[in-house]
Amino acid sequence: MRNLARASAAASGPVAPVVVPTAPAAGQRRRAAAKIGPELMFLYVLWFIILCDPQWFLASFLGKTLVQVPTALFGIFLVMVLLQKPRHLFVPLLCFLIYTGINLYWAYNRGYALTPTKQLLLYYVLAIGTFSYVRNFKQALPIIVMMFVYQYIWWDAHGALQGRVTWHPTNTNYDGFGPLMVMGLSTTIYYAMATKKKAQKTLALLVAGGCVIGFVSSFARGAIVSAGAVIGWIWLRLPRKGVATLMIIGVALVVVTSASLLFSNVKRGDARGSFWEEMLTIGAEDDKTATDREVLWNLAQRVFWVHPWMGVGAENFGPFAAEYFEAGETGGNYDENPARLYERDVHSSYFQILSEYGVIGSSLFLWLLIDFWLKNRKLRRRERIAAWRDAGNGALDLKQLSLGIEASMVAFLSTAFFYNQVFVHWLYSILTINILLYLLSKPKGLQADGVRRRASRA
Repeated sequence: MRNLARASAAASGPVAPVVVPTAPAAGQRRRAAAKIGPELMFLYVLWFIILCDPQWFLASFLGKTLVQVPTALFGIFLVMVLLQKPRHLFVPLLCFLIYTGINLYWAYNRGYALTPTKQLLLYYVLAIGTFSYVRNFKQALPIIVMMFVYQYIWWDAHGALQGRVTWHPTNTNYDGFGPLMVMGLSTTIYYAMATKKKAQKTLALLVAGGCVIGFVSSFARGAIVSAGAVIGWIWLRLPRKGVATLMIIGVALVVVTSASLLFSNVKRGDARGSFWEEMLTIGAEDDKTATDREVLWNLAQRVFWVHPWMGVGAENFGPFAAEYFEAGETGGNYDENPARLYERDVHSSYFQILSEYGVIGSSLFLWLLIDFWLKNRKLRRRERIAAWRDAGNGALDLKQLSLGIEASMVAFLSTAFFYNQVFVHWLYSILTINILLYLLSKPKGLQADGVRRRASRA
């Protein structure tokens, strides 16, 4: 029978081999997952818009209509995010956003509160969209480099020598541009230490020098004081004190050289013509700016005690104070006409949060900061550093990136003491990048556990 079967098979001619379909190789699957498609390119464009505001630059010579383009783009992205199952909901920011929206009902002036609510929504959508679409090191790299270095090339080019950006709605103010440059110093220095490529190290250090020139040229005293605090923080965090000391000497040389050669006789708002003369006014008894801040901070505390639990609503300190206080009750330059307070900022993010968000909102804001520090600290665990190193082939040091984000947060918190920054993207960009690094550096064992838990719930 066996011979008969062979004869029959031979008579019928050669038999085509049976091909069994196989699953793609692991390398092919990784390459497919790392692919940067149109969705990610769209996401990168949105990050560029958030970090650099190119629409305002183009609108300065092509017309104000272009300012509305990002709104349409983020509307499209919102639909994309809703269709994509969110990977991480970023609960602290979600609660802060929801509270801001609910507080619209009680806000003293709803029109004033509506704009920051929309801004927070935009930042939240960008955050959870980033967590949903960015799944690996390669996909995250453009956003990381943009956040740490590239955005500051843009801002250095447009404002480092002038101390402000004339076409920008907020950075046209010296007090708006100075804090941005302080944050740029913190991230660029750490990126130079994180990267293995000499060209990128050199570029990051050059951009850091531009940021130093930027906050010097702004003559913003709060930014200068904050820069000192950030440099001190960096020195404390660097284990190699020799390198840290050389860094401080380098920054000091740039400050002295630029202040003496470039900004010894210039016009910077109502500041004195010399950088050194302006810095000598810090803490002076005849400092009218400091006196004005003290008055505003005192009024913010009084506004808080009127509405201690929920506050008067986002961006509503001015409208409420202008109509609540009577002549002779405010002190300072507002005694004769408290209505002047209507368009005034508190000149401190902390007093702003206290008066506009009350105890409940301030607690949610504090939750955002605590969540940041907890996750940032975990980024420096050995297993996460190893997982990140394997994913990126050692191209960027996660520890240095985490310290850079930490230093940027210190820069934000320091400058926030002097300026209203709650609704600028700076804080929310820092928070988003911190969580992105946290998600991408999760060791594979923990990732598998998370996948199994989600599958069991489904």
